[in-house]
Amino acid sequence: MGQWNFDKKNKVIKGSFVIFLLMACAAFAEILHVDPQSGDDSGDGSHTSPLRSTKRAVELARPGDTIFFLSGPLYQDVIIKNKSGGPQRPIIIDGNNQTLVGSRVLEPSEWARIGEGIYQVSNPLSSGGKELPASMLGRFFFVVDGRQSRMNRTSKGAKPPLPAVDDLRPGEWTYADGAFYMAFEPGKTPADHVIEAPVLQDGVAFRGNSSHWVVRNLNIMRFINDGINLHGDTRDILVENVLVEECGDDGMSAHETCEVEARNFIARRNSTGICHINESVSQNTQVLLEGNYGVNLYLLGCGRHEFTSSRISAHGAGVRIKSLVTVKLFDCMFDWPNNLDAGKEKSWQQEAGARVEGAPAELK
Repeated sequence: MGQWNFDKKNKVIKGSFVIFLLMACAAFAEILHVDPQSGDDSGDGSHTSPLRSTKRAVELARPGDTIFFLSGPLYQDVIIKNKSGGPQRPIIIDGNNQTLVGSRVLEPSEWARIGEGIYQVSNPLSSGGKELPASMLGRFFFVVDGRQSRMNRTSKGAKPPLPAVDDLRPGEWTYADGAFYMAFEPGKTPADHVIEAPVLQDGVAFRGNSSHWVVRNLNIMRFINDGINLHGDTRDILVENVLVEECGDDGMSAHETCEVEARNFIARRNSTGICHINESVSQNTQVLLEGNYGVNLYLLGCGRHEFTSSRISAHGAGVRIKSLVTVKLFDCMFDWPNNLDAGKEKSWQQEAGARVEGAPAELK
């Protein structure tokens, strides 16, 4: 908050003035309410005149303000680009335990029957018929009647070739010539199921120079890329009480020189739980990474990362620590496969240049 400034005449005038200014600023902080059902972006964001979109709320927010989600789910993303709060006055996104959802339901009319039990749908991520990049195809999934279908593929792990259209079996899907194809049980059609596909990239995305933000009390699911994605020179970001599930790539990922702190963060059933790269810096307390389809914890580059009182699954691809990254582990628990000796190399991959303090005793 700044240091006290003493002088002979009035020893605390300057310090008191700083406190007065902070209290005065706090008094003018606003709560911007977002209600995707009843809100209107022409409103002022008050409780009785909520906004409809997170985009408008971010535009209106000033240092010290809180963006509060009144209801959900919200089929929206939160994009923050070159906008910051203040060192003592962050902009807060309070999800009120609502859910950001990055997928949408595909209507039966969007599907075209091309053969016995085989239906085609245009690429949901493109309205112009453009070919889906390989990087996005590796992240893609469908959700059929509430269950995610990845065809056993992950963005940072296994990517078995998708089957040919003629080889599809009921419940399987593939991609060819700019469209997706799915096979159904005999006598069934897309109208007999609720089928969702991801259409938004990241749940909460920071871009450029966007510092002093808090994201808390929020659920994020089914975005094609990450639940929380940080790029540029984003600093002083706190992620607290956040659950990310079923995203195509990472639960959370920091790039370049971004700095983020996570408290009580959970990532499940994503491709990767946490993946921080480049020169990023993170502090993580009470983080739970489990049941992700590829790597639960992936750290690479030359950044610095600390994990305290966290639980990380080492099943499957487990943990990968690469390049020149520095990692400190304090009072962390790792869930190992039953036969660790047989799967140790797969469960924990650490390159020679990476430094780990407090490595699990099972590895010694």
